[in-house]
This record gives sequence, structure tokens and C-alpha cells, in this order.
Amino acid sequence: MDPVTLSGSVIIAAMAIKMAEKTGESLSEVTLAQMGRLFALLRDRFPGTAQTLSALPAADNPFNYEAAQQQIEDAIAADAEVKQTAEAVDQAVKADPAAQQIINNNAKMAETINGLIQGGTFNSPTFNF
Repeated sequence: MDPVTLSGSVIIAAMAIKMAEKTGESLSEVTLAQMGRLFALLRDRFPGTAQTLSALPAADNPFNYEAAQQQIEDAIAADAEVKQTAEAVDQAVKADPAAQQIINNNAKMAETINGLIQGGTFNSPTFNF
């Protein structure tokens, strides 16, 4: 999977986790475990990227999303383990009904992500790359 698509998936997962915390919804253990593993790798190998991703606010600051996307793309391109873990995050989010519901219920996030992911599409109610 290409770095642009993977970086979008990672941002989506990070946003879904933050939204789930705010709404009290529960994401799958697999999604949380894979994101935890990815954050740990980024903290160890790309600390600036981990900090940028952790600082993502709600879907109202496009500059932060663009910076995070570029940093994640760079990390994925530079490190095979980060890429493999990002692919696992992508699969976990796609298989997690709670994450999909959070994504599909947040129209503003969808608009932001649609603008970020070049080459991908966001068609409500399903998330397609």
C-alpha cells in the first residue's frame, strides 16, 4: 500500500481514537493495540512525527493534518517496520465496526480527510481507498 493511503489511514485511526474517548465509545482491542504499537515505533524512531500525530485536534485544523500526513508518509517510506505497522492499523480500522461508525458519523472529518487523501475517495457510508 502506498504511503499516501497509509498516512491517511493512520490519521483516521488517531482521530477515531480521540473521538471514541470523547463519546465514550469503545474501539476494538486490535485497533487500539495496533495504534499503540505504531505510536511506540514513531516515538522511538520519529519523535517529531509522534508528537505531531498526538497533537491532532478535532477536524478543524487542516495545517496540522497536512503536516502530520507528510511526516507519516516520510516515516513509512523510510522504515519498513513503520510501514508494516501502518498497514496493520489500516486493516484494523477497516475491520472495526466502532471505528467505521465514528468515521461515517463525522461529516466534517470526512470532508477534511477527503481533501487530504490524494488518490483515495471517501464515499459515505463506506470508506474506500
